[in-house]
Amino acid sequence: MGLITQWSFSRWSTYTDCPAKIKFRYVDKLVEPGSPAMDRGTMIHKMAEDYVLAPGRTQKPHDCLKHYAEEFKLARKSQPIVEKEWAFTESWEPTGWFAKDAWLRIKTDLIFQPKKAPCVVVDHKTGKRYEKHKDQLSIEALTTFIMLPHVDEIDAQIWYLDQGKPNLQSKFTREDVPFLKLEWEDKVRPMLNDEEFAPKPNYGCRWCHYRKANGGPCQF
Repeated sequence: MGLITQWSFSRWSTYTDCPAKIKFRYVDKLVEPGSPAMDRGTMIHKMAEDYVLAPGRTQKPHDCLKHYAEEFKLARKSQPIVEKEWAFTESWEPTGWFAKDAWLRIKTDLIFQPKKAPCVVVDHKTGKRYEKHKDQLSIEALTTFIMLPHVDEIDAQIWYLDQGKPNLQSKFTREDVPFLKLEWEDKVRPMLNDEEFAPKPNYGCRWCHYRKANGGPCQF
């Protein structure tokens, strides 16, 4: 067992970029400053949540949601589930967010099921598209299957609220669940067994709070 015992998609994604970064952030607990981009992303997520849950069908979505106006309207009519915090044990059983046996934590932005269509699971993104976003689709689908046992088919999507379509999306069925579990166990095993967290210099170093030029602890 390594120094990291709990994970999320963002933690695993950061590890694949640079193992040292998650050590500084989650093991050494060196606080990073916020940023206008992060604050803006939080604000837009809240606007999406408020619009989907707001009563009244005539209400129009805020301009920042305009690329997906029709999709948000459909979600409003389809008993949406928004901004859920789910936690799971190492055996993929649901548990409390702050429970000692919480192994995986995931936040789901939006879930809804249109009539005669697969359940739609959505993650909202502000900013650019990245190849690694594809991996998020499967973990969102897997955890939704676990939490919603009546769902047999999922259309997992990423909505790029700034840039608009095309969406990133993939479809899954309940038969995929055992394979998805094994896939994610394999993906996170290196991170959970790591004891060194060697730095991995890459293009993202120029923005890293922990870099040497910022007076941080990293050697690069």
